[in-house]
Amino acid sequence: MKHHARPIVSIPLDELLDRRVWEYDLNEAAYESEQDETWVLPVQSLPVRDLANRVVATKVVLANGTSVPALISNVFLEAESATREFITISLWLTDKWFPLARYFDPECETFGPDALAAALGLRKEDVFPIRYDISQVVVGSESVVKGEVKAEPTQRLSEDERMELLLE
Repeated sequence: MKHHARPIVSIPLDELLDRRVWEYDLNEAAYESEQDETWVLPVQSLPVRDLANRVVATKVVLANGTSVPALISNVFLEAESATREFITISLWLTDKWFPLARYFDPECETFGPDALAAALGLRKEDVFPIRYDISQVVVGSESVVKGEVKAEPTQRLSEDERMELLLE
């Protein structure tokens, strides 16, 4: 069955979770229409060995044990330190996605750990760490495919250190 790219925010939650891994449609021809960089296609063959330009739809577990649907990207399957620094996660809050901002993101005040806890009506320690397990749909280092997102990193890197980490 041929699939057509759609904006990720327009795909029903159950379909996102059913297909699990989605790839951004970066085909130049696609941009001749109204399509932008948020349009995705489902990845047909799982598990995958690379998550570049891909997002995983899964359920994550908050520190209090609550399971929440999430979209996870920027996972470097063989690089724990890069994943820990750059992983992005958006949580489904009843009817919309909440894109958790990292300490270096410009939107950190609006979408950071404190804002996520407030949006969930929970204390920050009931939310973090957020645990994830994407081992059913990807092949990679155990410490990367089963991990956690902390409210604050163990160590904050400078912009230069982050750039160096990306280039490793």
